Amino acid sequence: MNQEPIIILRDIIKNQLSLTDQDVWLFNQDFKIPQTSGLFVVLEKVNSITFANNNRFVENDAEDGINEVQTINNQDEIAIELFSKDRTAQTRQDEVRMALNSFFARQQYEIFQFRVAKINNPFINISAAEGTGMLNRFRLTVTVLSWTERIAEVVFYDSNFTADIKTDPVLQ
Repeated sequence: MNQEPIIILRDIIKNQLSLTDQDVWLFNQDFKIPQTSGLFVVLEKVNSITFANNNRFVENDAEDGINEVQTINNQDEIAIELFSKDRTAQTRQDEVRMALNSFFARQQYEIFQFRVAKINNPFINISAAEGTGMLNRFRLTVTVLSWTERIAEVVFYDSNFTADIKTDPVLQ
């Protein structure tokens, strides 16, 4: 997989909910809450659990070359937070769930070889007063199963290396 799952989920939500880069952010990216109405989305990687980490060695095309193939499998929890100054965050919650199960999303899952677990978590109301108005906020946490692979050439000493063994006790 070449892209982080959170980036792919951001693209899926933007595509399926017809949102722009100014409407969908990653957590802690120095954004300011807009003063306009409409839906805004923030994605945050809450935690990650590694459940497999493997190394194997395979021959490469170079003469006597060996590659190390490292793979890691992770289970990530990603929070999807909807917020709005009006009721949009509340009324569009189902669209997020539908987006994650859409045909476009399934294509992305297959292209980038990861999976979003069945969504059985609720949207949690985390609304709070923001200055003189109320900011409607709802948070859904989804579980993502992903894998990453890295291939690196293994560098060995020179095969033309020669050594001399001295067995004369006088030289010792």
